[in-house]
Amino acid sequence: MRPLRFLTATLACTALTALATGCGSHTAASAKVGGTPAAPSTAPTSQLTGLTAQQISDKAENALKHASSLTITLESKGNGKTSGTMRMDRVGHCDNRLSMGAQGSFHMIKSDGQVLMQPDQAMITAMGVPAAARKRLAGKWLNLTSSADMKDLAKFCDLNAFLKEVATDDNENDIAKSGTATMGGVPTVVLKGRDTDGSLMYLYVAATGTPYPLKIARPTGKDAGTALFSRYDDPVTVQAPPKDQIIGVSQLTS
Repeated sequence: MRPLRFLTATLACTALTALATGCGSHTAASAKVGGTPAAPSTAPTSQLTGLTAQQISDKAENALKHASSLTITLESKGNGKTSGTMRMDRVGHCDNRLSMGAQGSFHMIKSDGQVLMQPDQAMITAMGVPAAARKRLAGKWLNLTSSADMKDLAKFCDLNAFLKEVATDDNENDIAKSGTATMGGVPTVVLKGRDTDGSLMYLYVAATGTPYPLKIARPTGKDAGTALFSRYDDPVTVQAPPKDQIIGVSQLTS
């Protein structure tokens, strides 16, 4: 279930980890996002009828890779209780708002080729910004565009890079059909598989129209949570801040 494997690994690698040490590879240890599967509904009649679980997973992966934009709503009860919304398109726009509980929250945007992040005070402290520079950053936007140290974090704002990884993650797990469910009036086919640590994970695939993945779920464990996928191909509009509200990473250490 490659889209399930990759997306959970990517989203579980929190921004704080990226800021501190870099996200590293998508290993089994980091593949930890999920939630509770919905109750089964009446089985839908769709293009997915008669397909194997692997074939449905492949269709969902292909649909995801060809999306021009999407929105991901994340809630993870582990790894700092990360939650928030990520909106990205293929033409260089993103608008992400993520919170990591006591570690703080941040707003990240991408527009006109620039990746900017506005952290709150708790996040500034958690980032390890020197005390002398904290006031300088408070309320401002940090330009991550040309920072090698921040490149992993900037990937959270690049849909092309995000989806490219789906095609290169070849770690397959045994998957099976797990009934059907309805999400917001949309019938879905539910697939289940296990992470390499044995934890159950679920993928909900739209059973009518384009077979987009609509939900990834990990129902139990310290990393339980959900990732919801919506607003496929909708425009992503970003309002860039004034230039005098933007500072470079180098200004945090100077």
